Amino acid sequence: MTAPTRNPEAVIQPATAAAPLTDRHASRLPPTGGSIFTRAPAASTRTLIGAIELGILGDYLMRVGVGVNVTVWVWALLVTSLAVMAGSDAVLDRRRMLLLGATAFFAAVPAWRSTEEIVLFSGLAVVTLLVLTAWTATAPDLALARQAIGTYARAALTGVLHIIAGAIPLLAAEAQSRAERYSARRRSVNAALRGLALSVPVVFIFGALLMNADAGYEALVNSLFRWDAGTVVSHAMLAGVFTWLAAAYLCASMCWGSTESTPPLGLRLGVVEGGMVLGVVNLLFLSFIIVQVGYLFGGAQHVLETAGLTYAEYARRGFFELVTVTALALPLLVGVTSAVRPETPREHRVHRALATALTVLLLALVVSALSRMRLYQVEYGWTLPRVHATALILWLCGCIAWFAATVLRGDPRRFAFGSLAGGLGVLAALVLVNPADLIVRANAARVADGHDFDAEHAAWLGADAVPALIAVLPTVGPTLDAKEKCTIHSILVDNRGSRSTGAEESDWRVWNLARSRARTAVRVAEPRLAAVLGAAPCEGLTKSTGGQAPTPPSGDASTEPLSGTATP
Repeated sequence: MTAPTRNPEAVIQPATAAAPLTDRHASRLPPTGGSIFTRAPAASTRTLIGAIELGILGDYLMRVGVGVNVTVWVWALLVTSLAVMAGSDAVLDRRRMLLLGATAFFAAVPAWRSTEEIVLFSGLAVVTLLVLTAWTATAPDLALARQAIGTYARAALTGVLHIIAGAIPLLAAEAQSRAERYSARRRSVNAALRGLALSVPVVFIFGALLMNADAGYEALVNSLFRWDAGTVVSHAMLAGVFTWLAAAYLCASMCWGSTESTPPLGLRLGVVEGGMVLGVVNLLFLSFIIVQVGYLFGGAQHVLETAGLTYAEYARRGFFELVTVTALALPLLVGVTSAVRPETPREHRVHRALATALTVLLLALVVSALSRMRLYQVEYGWTLPRVHATALILWLCGCIAWFAATVLRGDPRRFAFGSLAGGLGVLAALVLVNPADLIVRANAARVADGHDFDAEHAAWLGADAVPALIAVLPTVGPTLDAKEKCTIHSILVDNRGSRSTGAEESDWRVWNLARSRARTAVRVAEPRLAAVLGAAPCEGLTKSTGGQAPTPPSGDASTEPLSGTATP
């Protein structure tokens, strides 16, 4: 199969005006200027068949919960894309191999971890990486590390447009290709149709006689034609959705690949306007930091006398607000810096001084937020929301430092990719370290210092925390009350360390390594659990609650965003 010569100026026209496209070549069309595609997809038949196969596979895999089925489908999508593009001009260089490897890694998380937040954010990472792999598939000269934020924003929009277009480019190309070939095969097709029409009555006659001859054969034929309309429509719709998504990715991987630089953003600010924005925000943040200095260095007594708050209230009240302020102020700083175009050396110095000052103040806000989290953690231990919020603020801190190292030094195009790579790195670290396991062990270590162990939150961390919870039970068991022992017993013994149903666990499509390890750990440790928790820890509680054991919370034990224990 001869690969077509790549022409970035060629685009796909609507189906009514598209040039004939075969599996051996793709016609080059004049540019239209507004298309999101850079050329017509070659080998449309092979690509369309691959998309349909992925759609059928998706319908089979995704009709149950989340587990290894997600991993299998995404990996199948990556393998199909490599097979479809084997004869094209796509280059499998080291950069693309790293992107595909990162996609495969995050796609494996649903089969590896059970923490819902980590699985969710890993799914977002997979979508992001699929966009990057499609964008760079046929663009070996596209340096991701040198693209501006506007280029990434445009790539995200183009990815959305590819998803909307889905299989339309492939269907249009296939329709034109078949229309071209049909005239040469019309005689054979007409003959086949005539033969089919003659065979229908023969099949009906002999089929009816054979059905009357054997009851088993009759049952088999009847089962083939006994379809539930709702089930058929459901399968067709789900297969259609996954076919559409697979076709969008395969077509984008073959058609995108434009290395044209994104035009500058239309927003323009003068040095005075930009300076006013940065200056006002600087003054606002500076006033806040001045107040925080007293809290940071004045000690607990200063907090109690000045703010009228306990240390826990001081820590809990401001952390998420500071994270939100930092998350909003950083894009403001980047946007204003990109929009301002200093014309003289003096204007350049003024703008850089204001941007540098705001960068320093943002870092001070990060320090204040982390200090509040440290105070709260020392007093009340770790919970999953606290770990995720800390990871977020650390990533924002890295983005601020990267902004200072790139944008403030006159190299703004490296900022976008570095920030994205940093976010993926933080998420990968969370996947690898297993926060649920660390939370249980860290909170159990605090028991020796006289702190309480949040048993309900530990029990509801899911299968990722079960081996650690079993390991620390001999240490924390004597400190638990009857309700906490019942909660842990219901999760570990009754549910085998997993909140999924038995029907789900019996299906290989939702198999998960964390849940499998949790069930194994519970089965091995069950005799020891009875010695720590008691033979029937929920018996007395179920009588007082109408025959039902207390239900542990789905997240933290309190409605407060940061609390997992009793509010002080």
